[in-house]
Amino acid sequence: MRRHELTDEQFKKIENMLPGREGHVGVTAQDNRLFINGVLWIFKTGAPWRDLPERYSHWKSVHRRFSRWSRAGIFDRIFRVLSEEADMEFLLVEDFHDLITVFTNFILTIKYRKFISIMNDT
Repeated sequence: MRRHELTDEQFKKIENMLPGREGHVGVTAQDNRLFINGVLWIFKTGAPWRDLPERYSHWKSVHRRFSRWSRAGIFDRIFRVLSEEADMEFLLVEDFHDLITVFTNFILTIKYRKFISIMNDT
């Protein structure tokens, strides 16, 4: 197990609440644990999505799935369960949606600056 990844015990606590599991309505996910570990890697390192190591899958696929799960409130539930553990304190936030808002605003700011830069160059 790598430093930024869930232990077997941690994953067992959340695996039954995840979409895409065996016997769940809809498409069966290839590997929910690998996906969550990729998201944790992003949060722990602060790296941009494009820098996500390939072992977690293509960054764009992970980001798209992260966005869907965030809108559905799945990460709220996951982080509430995991934040009960002392060694997962880094996951504690008052409201996970606030964190998503910060990330979204950051991305929009970068896109806005790039747009202004392009406009100034023309």
